[in-house]
Amino acid sequence: MQIVLVSDTHGRNEVFAQLRERHPLANAYLHAGDSETDPINLDGFASVQGNNDYYSSHPDQLVLDLGGVRVLMVHSHQYHNANRIPGLVARAKKAGAKLVFYGHTHIYSVTTVDGITLVNPGSLWRNRDFTPESYALITVFDEQIEIERINYPRTPSVK
Repeated sequence: MQIVLVSDTHGRNEVFAQLRERHPLANAYLHAGDSETDPINLDGFASVQGNNDYYSSHPDQLVLDLGGVRVLMVHSHQYHNANRIPGLVARAKKAGAKLVFYGHTHIYSVTTVDGITLVNPGSLWRNRDFTPESYALITVFDEQIEIERINYPRTPSVK
């Protein structure tokens, strides 16, 4: 199973169709919040509510079974920096999840704590660590999980 995970697109609606074209065989397209768009514009991406999603009605969290692995997806703005990872780990344990997909920080990160792997794909709008915009491509096969960072070139606007 292949999963395309994005977060913090902040109104860049053109990326959804572009990512579907880049990864046409993906089984799931997920958005970890702050799309700043209506669900109809997400081109089939399942999304959670971010702190900037004022005008949409995405759920606060999703618990999904993907490729035999339970996944918790949440934006993570509910946690302060020092409590983010411990809070997400506790929430994942409560949900029975082995994987956590989250956003909000605009920084790509993959970490494992207490057997739970947490993935932040970074932002397709602007990464706060000054690295290129990014998303994650996750492959789940026989409970093996591969996570790849993919940099996404910012396309200049046409005038």
